[in-house]
Amino acid sequence: MERIHEAFLNAISAALKGAQLSDDPGLSEAEWVALLKLAVEQEVLPLVFEAVMKCKSFLSINKEVRRAYRDMAVSLSARQITQTNEFLTLMLHLEEKGVCPAVLKGVVVRQLYPKPMLRPSVDEDLLVAPGEAKRVHDLLIAEGLTPDSEYGDVDGSSDLSYHRIGTPTYVEVHTAFFPKDSDAYADCNAPFEDAHERFVELRVEDVSLRTLAPTDHLLYLMLHAYKHFLHSGMGLRHVCDICLFAGSFETDGGRIRSVCDEMGLSRLFAAVFAVGSRYLGLKGYPAFEDIDEDPEPLLADMLSGGLYGTSDINRAHSSTLTLEAAASKKSGRKRRGALKSAFPPKKALEGSYPMLKKHPYLLPAAWAHRLWLYFTDRSNGPVDPAESLKIARERIALMERYGILEDGKRR
Repeated sequence: MERIHEAFLNAISAALKGAQLSDDPGLSEAEWVALLKLAVEQEVLPLVFEAVMKCKSFLSINKEVRRAYRDMAVSLSARQITQTNEFLTLMLHLEEKGVCPAVLKGVVVRQLYPKPMLRPSVDEDLLVAPGEAKRVHDLLIAEGLTPDSEYGDVDGSSDLSYHRIGTPTYVEVHTAFFPKDSDAYADCNAPFEDAHERFVELRVEDVSLRTLAPTDHLLYLMLHAYKHFLHSGMGLRHVCDICLFAGSFETDGGRIRSVCDEMGLSRLFAAVFAVGSRYLGLKGYPAFEDIDEDPEPLLADMLSGGLYGTSDINRAHSSTLTLEAAASKKSGRKRRGALKSAFPPKKALEGSYPMLKKHPYLLPAAWAHRLWLYFTDRSNGPVDPAESLKIARERIALMERYGILEDGKRR
């Protein structure tokens, strides 16, 4: 393992204990910059900076470089404090109106960190029954939030996102745990069919929130990470969330293992918990201890891809083929080639192009836009189709390694 990666993992491990990095890794200035860039890609800069800021070798690098990353870390932490306070206030206002959506991830997992403001979140996720979507929509508008899409339906048939202009408040409202129109992971909804019957109350900063029961929530965190893994990759922060949650709540390991066996995911999550225990100093999970799975290929995939596997534009575009591989396995049909995957059916594009639900005749325009994005220069470089295909093949091989594309149940 590169010493930059080793130092990075040790810094996260220290931060998860609320501590400073005890052993100075002795990195050069170029190596420290590479480590901090990696922290930005993984969206854990505040955590990492807090852990390394007193290291002698870190204090010896250019002052302006340190100040730039310090300011970024402080800004992200301040933003998180504001976002959390505004979200909790919003939840109090919704409760006063008799509406109590279930809160997913976000603020629930942040409070498990020694310093919650150091764990950034882009948004907060709410789960509502389809019949409540219109009322929640109206209440969010009344609270000063603005819908992000003019094409979104408020009848409960699709997810909607909202933001408050001039603030970091960003809320996503879901009527299902996972998109029901996804051939690759719509089946992730099955374990939660009766989850609403087990909702619990959880206090966060003296505010009572309705959320999933611990076993359901752990399973949701895991399947949410799996969804990202199918797209372009999960990141180290997903591992932190999953392992911290598993170590903080009493959960039904038998049910977790049963669901993962049924879905062919036990080897993947044996590797996830192994990453947490072996490299981040977190607790393993007894339900997967009988599976001796090498976590290093998964760790390498995480470190190369950023939090959502989108640090490289070619990797981001490789998701077309990785999702197709998962979808074809679950449907039993022959896997489509790269050309057909570049022109997916309307159903597969409705999540990215909501206007297709009301205007299906715009499908060719959506195809054209996707291709334009594919071949257009981006801030992180132009797309190289050959490189995207290479990455897709490597990631499909990784999926095969962890049994995700195997036929039948894995027990």
